Amino acid sequence: PQEVQRAAQSKYSLLSLDALLRTAHDEGGPFAFVGLPCHVHGLRRLQRIDSYRAEFPIVIGLFCGFNLEPAATDHLIHKAGFAREQVAQLEYRGGPWPGGLVIQGHDGQRRFVPKHAYSYVNLMHVPRRCLACPDLTNELADLSVGDCWLEEYAGGWSTVICRSVQGERLLAETEQAGAVRMEDIGREAILRSHGHLLAYKKEGYFVRQSWLRVPLEYELLRPPIG
Repeated sequence: PQEVQRAAQSKYSLLSLDALLRTAHDEGGPFAFVGLPCHVHGLRRLQRIDSYRAEFPIVIGLFCGFNLEPAATDHLIHKAGFAREQVAQLEYRGGPWPGGLVIQGHDGQRRFVPKHAYSYVNLMHVPRRCLACPDLTNELADLSVGDCWLEEYAGGWSTVICRSVQGERLLAETEQAGAVRMEDIGREAILRSHGHLLAYKKEGYFVRQSWLRVPLEYELLRPPIG
């Protein structure tokens, strides 16, 4: 539990799924899987061919507009007035919600860059895979979780979309245990909260797909074996 709490908050950088799958294979599980849409896309493809179903019986998906290449973090560190070797600790969403980049130096210096002030780096350092992704709300997860950008829920609420029987059961047990406070919201509220990003993902996808020449193919590809 302590490791899970220390791992909280967003980390805007790339992470390979391979190391996690290797750990699950070695230790056996079962585990709860928490990942971005691209991670969940890969896992669900494996589960379609009967891999990692027992290891990951519950999948929690995070909302994601786009991730950042590592160069984005170096850029933000530089803009905050630090050299990389001077940084002792970094939080991408530190401070009160919605938070911002908090950089702590070895000498005790601290810099804070509000989230909205550094959002411009997203499209300067966006990975190519993000441009080919039409999935904002992690549609293949059991539970999808993301920020709630509604004025009436300002201050740190999360939007949770329940997508499976397993997810519904987990959510009910969590509420009964007193671990979360929940209120029902409707589809229209989610569209108000995330309308601009849903348009970017769903409508803008077809423009990006034509630029990138990405085929509209979501079936499992079987490479020839030599």
